[in-house]
Amino acid sequence: MTEETKTTLKRSSVIVAFFFAFSLAIAAIHYSTQASAERAIRSAAQTTLAAWAQEPPKLGDRVEFPGAALSFPWVFESPAGKGHVGYVFVAPLTGNAGPMCAVFYFTDISGTRFCGFAGISGAETNPERYGITSRIISAQSRKIDQIARNGEGDGK
Repeated sequence: MTEETKTTLKRSSVIVAFFFAFSLAIAAIHYSTQASAERAIRSAAQTTLAAWAQEPPKLGDRVEFPGAALSFPWVFESPAGKGHVGYVFVAPLTGNAGPMCAVFYFTDISGTRFCGFAGISGAETNPERYGITSRIISAQSRKIDQIARNGEGDGK
């Protein structure tokens, strides 16, 4: 092995080791902050639901629907009455102001309803103010209906 090859191999090894260490650090940060992020999302969603209804639905355990995790990363069970299913979906919607965490409530009785934005209350809850039109909200509501009723998401 020539000196030039050894030098190139050393440099390449250092670069690979750096990227590996960086990837491990990112994974460790993600893993260590995952629980606090879920607590914050849960709290913001519960606050939004409390502002939306006089008797707001309570958030239960987090659930996952196959194929829907990218569009709807936070879905919580919510009791909807005797023998009925309810879910609270917290999903990012992108408008002119960037992505906003929207809170939707689904029951098998009444379908999906838009409740507001997580972390925003009062007069600031108008979706049009953030560039999120009723068409965007309707499209998300249809996706949630399909996912919750069929038990799976297909991303369409």
